[in-house]
Amino acid sequence: MRLGTFGHFVVALLGVVLSGILQVQAQTAPPSPAEVLGYSLGEHFSDAAEVHRYSRMLAELSSRVNYRQYGVTPERRPLYQLVIAREDHL
Repeated sequence: MRLGTFGHFVVALLGVVLSGILQVQAQTAPPSPAEVLGYSLGEHFSDAAEVHRYSRMLAELSSRVNYRQYGVTPERRPLYQLVIAREDHL
């Protein structure tokens, strides 16, 4: 059986789609805020320490998450940045 240009395109596209599906299935879902904080978002106010704890947990569990201090406030409290991206963009 001989494939034309369109046939090669379809086979290549199918390969890309299948590899993407397999990659997504291999990734595990991050924990929800409720799993880490012990309550669902919106149940009560989340202070900075709770947001910091959840953000740190995400960064520890995934190589696609970077959580870093980028400065300090005038009151000398740390300012953090949460970046979620492809590994080659971090």
